[in-house]
Amino acid sequence: MPPAGPEGEQAPMGPSMEELVTLYVALPPEDFEAHAAAMQQAMAMKQGGKPGPEGMPPPGPSAAPSPAPSPSAPPAFKSEKVTELEANLKKTQEDLAALSSVFEQVLTIPQRKAHTGIEYIKYPEVKKTERPAKKPFADLTKSELHAACIEMTGPESKLTKTEREVITKFCIGTAKVEALEPIYNKS
Repeated sequence: MPPAGPEGEQAPMGPSMEELVTLYVALPPEDFEAHAAAMQQAMAMKQGGKPGPEGMPPPGPSAAPSPAPSPSAPPAFKSEKVTELEANLKKTQEDLAALSSVFEQVLTIPQRKAHTGIEYIKYPEVKKTERPAKKPFADLTKSELHAACIEMTGPESKLTKTEREVITKFCIGTAKVEALEPIYNKS
């Protein structure tokens, strides 16, 4: 309990913990580090030891173990992490620069627009095979007879004028089927 004042009132204790935190957060990093070093020296002196080099308490059983840095700890407590992250960042930037230079080289190479180095290769000619054996005239259906008439009158046919007239009359429907048999067997 804090000592009572002359009139029985309690003496003011100073700023609360929340007020101290807001004040320390507002401080520039250099001033904050100076305050932290001063507090560590004061703690060492209160515990009965003398401050060690650079204001740190002397090592030994009287020295309190350093607490783990909190997420809002100042940069002095996080210097190892910061240097590690900076090293990783530098390596990543170097890798990115190397990768971007490779991409730039690949994308700026002129592309060929035509394949001029390949000589023309002629496709092999397909030879016509012999026609399959003809069906006997008596086994042909009406549609097969019409297809045979078209084939017989094709550009390579060697029909006489009268044979062509017979085929035309058959297609029109005025000639009999028997008239086509000698022409079909001849071709």
